[in-house]
Amino acid sequence: MPKVEKNTIAIGDTTIKLSDSNLSFVEDFKKWIEVMQSQRGKNIGVKEGNSLYDLLAQHGIANRPTATDRQGVKDVIEEIRKILSSTKGVFSKKQLNVFENLDGMIDDMKGDSDTNPQNIPFTSYRKKDVDSKGNVLPDAEPITIYGHYLDEYYKRKYPSRKTEGKTSWISTSTETAKPPLYLAIFEGIGEAKALEDIITTAIKQIEEMNYTINMNVDKKYALLISIPSFRKEMENVLRNSVVNDSYSISKVIQQLETKQFTVTPQTSKFAKEIAGIKDIAGQVKSFTIQMGSSRVKPETATKKLIESYMATSTRVKERDIVKSWRNVLRPMVIP
Repeated sequence: MPKVEKNTIAIGDTTIKLSDSNLSFVEDFKKWIEVMQSQRGKNIGVKEGNSLYDLLAQHGIANRPTATDRQGVKDVIEEIRKILSSTKGVFSKKQLNVFENLDGMIDDMKGDSDTNPQNIPFTSYRKKDVDSKGNVLPDAEPITIYGHYLDEYYKRKYPSRKTEGKTSWISTSTETAKPPLYLAIFEGIGEAKALEDIITTAIKQIEEMNYTINMNVDKKYALLISIPSFRKEMENVLRNSVVNDSYSISKVIQQLETKQFTVTPQTSKFAKEIAGIKDIAGQVKSFTIQMGSSRVKPETATKKLIESYMATSTRVKERDIVKSWRNVLRPMVIP
């Protein structure tokens, strides 16, 4: 297996060199947690105690005996933290799929009467139906407000709690209030971006990741030859490796292992399959190779690669390179 250098990750016999791909969503999520943990007490209109992050981490958990837990922000946080704690710098297609599912979950919350923070109901009374001490006047009819409980009625009833709030946190209709929980998920607070935006960015950035790899070649020779940049270079290498009408296997190996091959988005999947990393998200932009592996000797792998190239060649005739097909099958090894 190739030596693992700094900024590289080993997966089996393949090393992946991390590129300069933008993964700002990782720092954005850390900042989101930091800001949500700092929001507490008066900042979110509650008594001292739980932070906004604590409330978000409980979002979806039933708080009534007759209710059942629902998927909520608690699940989103758990999944993202799990992925970021286990990844080594590259993300799998399965992890990308998790982010896509979380994006769908967040989107579903907007229209869900139970999980959208804008639709959390509270019983209150109109200002005209409450005296200066917060006592409800006779025959007063209750009303339902949404988003937050910190309205004028609450402030009059509990003046000693000295809680503060914003009128935008409360509404008399659904899907219009913008309480702290809603802002954390959909709009952002202070330096923290919205959780929804962080997830959307994560999907885009993971899909756009690109990297270079070094892989062992000990199988799937035809698939490797189907990559245009490799096939073109293979032709040049063979032409430069003929000695006395035979191939110098050592020359072929030496030349192939010192070259870097570019990959297009269309052929990236071929490179990933050969390297045994087809489940990794993102794109291979280039690769280098080492002939053979712990299972197959370099000379054996190289001979098979040449055979596969010649068997699939439509542009280069065997006679243009060597005099006899037998020389292809049994090339002379020259040190």
